[in-house]
Amino acid sequence: MAITPRTIFTSPASATVATVSLLAFSAVGTLAYKVAQQNTPDAPQVYEYHATESCSGIREVLGQNKTGWSETDWLVYASCFEQKNNSRMAMTVASQGLHYYPASEPLYNLKGYHQIVLGEHEQAVDTLEKGLRSVGNPSNGVMENNLAWAGLWVPREMDRNRARVLYKRALRRNASSCETLHTGLWVEYAIAREARGIEKGHALQNFHDLRRRYDRCQNRIESGEWKTLVEVVGATVLFQDVDENLSVTDSDERDGTDELHRVTQELRENYRGVSIDALCREAMPLASTHHLCKDAVGEAVNELRTEEFEVEKVRTPKREGVMQMRSAGGGGGGCVRTN
Repeated sequence: MAITPRTIFTSPASATVATVSLLAFSAVGTLAYKVAQQNTPDAPQVYEYHATESCSGIREVLGQNKTGWSETDWLVYASCFEQKNNSRMAMTVASQGLHYYPASEPLYNLKGYHQIVLGEHEQAVDTLEKGLRSVGNPSNGVMENNLAWAGLWVPREMDRNRARVLYKRALRRNASSCETLHTGLWVEYAIAREARGIEKGHALQNFHDLRRRYDRCQNRIESGEWKTLVEVVGATVLFQDVDENLSVTDSDERDGTDELHRVTQELRENYRGVSIDALCREAMPLASTHHLCKDAVGEAVNELRTEEFEVEKVRTPKREGVMQMRSAGGGGGGCVRTN
């Protein structure tokens, strides 16, 4: 799964940005950001504008002469559009910033992420590959993870073994990243589906190791956040398929079907009525797995509906019995029941 701008901005970004605290809402509904300059760490520069204002408010504060903007200025301006769910403008502004700061790791990450959000995976691969060449040694695993994730959607643009190298590099930089563990699961699953013999066994072993490490990540669905639910739905569909069709030996993992039912329950509680087709198109980077997701999630939803119907059938006679008892008692409290 692609790592989001929230992670991009809370991780070490580049040598030119000491501290970035971006677009945090205050109690009075004001949008503010602080940039602590390296040469004046005790006196951060603070820009403020009201959350109801457009991003042009930031541009006016920064000035019309963009050649004088710092790398962080470009990040903050682009992030305003990100906060407003305008991925197209966030990507465009990040691209403009790269014209002035062609080796900016966070700007490459921001542009690549929003290209992924927009479904422009080939362009994201180009952006992040160029970013790796320009940056050289990234400060965190965001760029490598997001490049591997984008490559899964366009296999003609990236060999699976290249994607494996990338996600493993990202994990060496941040071994606990749920997004990178998720990307790794997909890479190893894709390899296992296409491989034979020893290569397939190696991919499945990697998959099961990643699955154990990803187990704690599934608890994040309790937040009800959409992107997390999409991520975990995709992972549990893989678990179910591997358990039923790919594993050659019994594993000690939890039943993938049970895991899928758990996340489907969260989905129904928080996003009842959402299109399963739309969910699966976002969750499954491999075109050949879209139908697996639709079938698995659809079956889980139907089973949950059946369970809810059975529970309701048990409750209904009880309620009817209570009403009959109340009617027989004359309404209680001296009240007379009218017909």
